[in-house]
Amino acid sequence: MLPPEQDEEDRRPIWDTIQMFWMDTDPEDFLRSSAEICARSKYSISEIEAIYWNEVRPAVGANLYSVAGGWAGFESGWLSKRIL
Repeated sequence: MLPPEQDEEDRRPIWDTIQMFWMDTDPEDFLRSSAEICARSKYSISEIEAIYWNEVRPAVGANLYSVAGGWAGFESGWLSKRIL
């Protein structure tokens, strides 16, 4: 798997969908669509897991601990910059 800065275009849909697991919302609301996006991607399950823990979690994980945590997700451009 390429580093994120060399693979941003393909990673963005993954980042956008799995960031939702760090929001103050019911995961069931987007679980199916997230699974479909991940399944259509070029990444294996282990690569998606690495993206989740090593790229998305450090960028948005603190949202779970915020009293006024985000519910709608972070804007794609902001998220990409934060990850990169």
